[in-house]
Amino acid sequence: MNRVRRIAERHPLRVAAGVGVACAVGMIVRLLLPTPVGLADQGDGHRLLCQLGLRADIPWDASPNAFVRFTWLNYQFVGETCGANGTGQPYFSSELLLLRIASWLTGAFGLPGGLDLRVLGVVCAVIAGIAVGWLVAELRGPVLGRAAVGLATAAVLADPGFADYFVSAYSEPASFLGVLLLCPALVRLFRERQPTWPTLLVTAVVAAFVLTSKTQMISLLPGLLLALLLRPGPGADLVAEGDSRSTRLRAAARRRAVAVLLATGLVWLSVAYLAAQPKRFSEANMYSQVFLTILPNSPDPTDDLRWFGLDPQLASGSGKPISAVGSAAMLPAYTGFTEQVTFGKVAMFYLSHPGRLPHLGFAGLAGAADFRPPATYLANRPAGPGQQPNAAEHRLETATGLFALYAAAPGLLALHWLVATIVFAVAAYRRSPIGRTGCVVMAALFCQFWAVLLSEGMADLIKHMVVVDLLTALTVPLGIALWIGRRRPMPGHTTSQLAVRTG
Repeated sequence: MNRVRRIAERHPLRVAAGVGVACAVGMIVRLLLPTPVGLADQGDGHRLLCQLGLRADIPWDASPNAFVRFTWLNYQFVGETCGANGTGQPYFSSELLLLRIASWLTGAFGLPGGLDLRVLGVVCAVIAGIAVGWLVAELRGPVLGRAAVGLATAAVLADPGFADYFVSAYSEPASFLGVLLLCPALVRLFRERQPTWPTLLVTAVVAAFVLTSKTQMISLLPGLLLALLLRPGPGADLVAEGDSRSTRLRAAARRRAVAVLLATGLVWLSVAYLAAQPKRFSEANMYSQVFLTILPNSPDPTDDLRWFGLDPQLASGSGKPISAVGSAAMLPAYTGFTEQVTFGKVAMFYLSHPGRLPHLGFAGLAGAADFRPPATYLANRPAGPGQQPNAAEHRLETATGLFALYAAAPGLLALHWLVATIVFAVAAYRRSPIGRTGCVVMAALFCQFWAVLLSEGMADLIKHMVVVDLLTALTVPLGIALWIGRRRPMPGHTTSQLAVRTG
């Protein structure tokens, strides 16, 4: 064992590469063998893949979400048969980049159809392996301990609640991989005393990828802006002790110039991305917020409708989805809903009705704790001999056990968040790169949590909280990394070899 440790300490980058390769290969095996698994499409996948001229290979009389359909066929869509909810409005996501790569590889390998989702799973597994290997390379402390952090991160990602999304037609894979890549990017950003151009640029590119994966991921922007703006940029001028205040301010401005430029670019990209999203999405989200969240839990639904400037007759649509029979959207009084109800007005409603927030927060906590949507809603297995519809898979349930505990007592999940926030904040105060990265993760978690609740409300809450669940699960390997980085060097090793105090 000592010999293995000595060899590992002499070749840390090889260890990092080995962990990354092991993660990628393990994820591929986990997704494809002995039978491939993934997630069925309940309709959201179509609005993304139809833009690539693809449709699911599914019999006309079969349920779309009872089995996973791996093959998507080339098809020419016309008019309003594509886009957001049959409107023809295009849906933009960085996930399209991954889908285009997988589509090209599908043709390159001679597989049937225009896209095989199993190829997408392989692409995602390779990127996940790169992210894990990069994280191991950026950590400090005993190399075997750092390898353990990488393997713990891979184990989190291998849980069915996360891994199955990699073989699906949804935008979540881009969100997961973006979050995973952000961790080593931020560790490097915080570790460098004076971040270089490449470090800042790579962090900004990864941030742009994750921010544009889906609209709710814009909630990560505040934490990312702070991470960029609090670090001095390349070419920072040294300030002498006797320099005037104006000289110091100019030097500080020069140190932040690059970060400010990149941060401004991310803000502009986020605004442009939100503006380019289908208007139908905004309408559906606000409908869900009013008629599936606010009114069903209101002591006086008609009074709430008046607060928004809506006709009280719409109260009959309370609890009914926008496309259901009896939906408020079918009533003549619904005209003008999109002008009266906006995200800003919903936020003002909760500020003026603070008593509603605890119930909303508790519902969100329960949704996050539930973790995995039931297989009756999103099946995990493909059709085959003896295979029952809406079947679930249970391979490597690493995070499922933890969230099962939280589902029984959601207050424990809130306690997890509180403890993680305190631990990372204390470590960040002590200038630990892992602590500061953890603080960005926790800021992203809380912003994402409330972005979900204030946009789509309680509609499809378990699925929409999956990024919150991933950020929660990642606090475990980050906590291990924090502990590993604080360990004293082992006998026979110098502090310079292990750099144990850098976190």
